Amino acid sequence: MVVALIIVTGLGAAQNGKDRASGSAKTNNHIKTKYNQSKDETTVTLKTLDLSGSMNKEMTRESEFGNLDLEVSFTHKGKQPSRNADSATFRFKGLAKNPMWMKAQNFALVIDDATGLVLGATSYSSSSQTFYIEEVMSIAVPYEAMQRIAAAKTVALQIGTRTVRLTADQLTDLKAMAAMMTPGSNPSS
Repeated sequence: MVVALIIVTGLGAAQNGKDRASGSAKTNNHIKTKYNQSKDETTVTLKTLDLSGSMNKEMTRESEFGNLDLEVSFTHKGKQPSRNADSATFRFKGLAKNPMWMKAQNFALVIDDATGLVLGATSYSSSSQTFYIEEVMSIAVPYEAMQRIAAAKTVALQIGTRTVRLTADQLTDLKAMAAMMTPGSNPSS
């Protein structure tokens, strides 16, 4: 019985070690860099974040609600940044049976449930598809705001009247993106 307990405890510790190792690898796997030699610039892109489950829902039926995704990217000169990136672009893409926004929205970050950073109005475009409406909103998030995200314990995105509370994994990915905006940083270290 004692031997079985030691083996189970050892397997649990090994699994925790694997989880920690895969956690850092996961963040790195979600961020892609692409160098364009003709323009001598690199685009850094975060894998699309599915925010649908994190958004407050005013709709009575889930089918009326739709999906919301977030794409985050920034560009810098050269293969490695020589200075801090000016900003990261947050691009929200909503797909729903009915429009969720219908116009540009004010965007703010809520850091640690205490500090609000109002970043201004998004751009807005929409297109009607056969069975749904696609709405796209974008906004440039300044370097300083990205660094506030990097230092935060919790972050919520306020898009108009809708609030999206980021999960721990989503926040980890955004922190890794913020770290890559600074020269000489590496999110895997």
